[in-house]
Amino acid sequence: MEGGVIATATIFKLGKRTRIFIVVALLVALVVVLGVRISEYDLVGGCLSRITLNTYTHFTFNYTAALLYYSSLATPTGLEVVYPGSHTIYLADDQALDYYALLKIYNVTGNPEAISLARRIYSASLVYGGLFKYWNPVFEVVGSYPNTTQPMSGVDVTLGYIDGYTVRATVFSVNPAFNYSAYADQLAYRVLLYLHLGEYTQAEVVFGRLTKMWSGVGFADEAYSGVYQTYKLADYLVAWRALEMHRQTCSFAGSYLGVVKKAVSIISTLQAPSGVSGLGMNRLIIAWFTVPV
Repeated sequence: MEGGVIATATIFKLGKRTRIFIVVALLVALVVVLGVRISEYDLVGGCLSRITLNTYTHFTFNYTAALLYYSSLATPTGLEVVYPGSHTIYLADDQALDYYALLKIYNVTGNPEAISLARRIYSASLVYGGLFKYWNPVFEVVGSYPNTTQPMSGVDVTLGYIDGYTVRATVFSVNPAFNYSAYADQLAYRVLLYLHLGEYTQAEVVFGRLTKMWSGVGFADEAYSGVYQTYKLADYLVAWRALEMHRQTCSFAGSYLGVVKKAVSIISTLQAPSGVSGLGMNRLIIAWFTVPV
């Protein structure tokens, strides 16, 4: 499709399962973690002030609708399925992200159903080794980092069956041949990893590489085939915010405000009147709220 388009309700046609989930996840993340109304660039030692950083972006979001959707994913096993009506459960990365999302909903709304669902997920996951047994790069957003900087790639595996549901996980392992630099989301997670390790120059280099994929509409990486994947806009903003929150890299981050403003504008446009993404309610993973920066 000439010029590309922003992914719409046809998101399930994008391919990889994880892409479906993270699209809406990151949009919600930006509601609280990023905010999203760009305002003045208040400098404190070359950085945005913490107050300004937390307020210069703003999304509205329907937490009631989000909770209803999570309820529709619940199963008698305590774990959540891929989408409503599915009989497939993914341990990683779904359950950990759903758990953190529900905790956030509970913290914001106080709705006891949210904490009940979260506790059920947590308890049910213990049978399979816990929420982080099958590590996924997405987990870096909630503070779970790999013990290596070598490239890692994942394969989907079936772990078993329970109460009519197929239990699967994406299992990541070291793969030196995997070119993570070709994918916008993987570059964003690499920025978070380097910041965690205190390798600030490397974090800036990788973020610059990520920005070069920016087309003015979305990120044209190796996976791009005419349809931009909206979750990568949010990946970019999460990585940018992490840079902005570190005094060693905040001045560098400030030089990318132009791209940030445009990405924010696009994501805002995709918000439906309900407060849920115009991409369609595929999944509402709000794990980004707990970014440990």
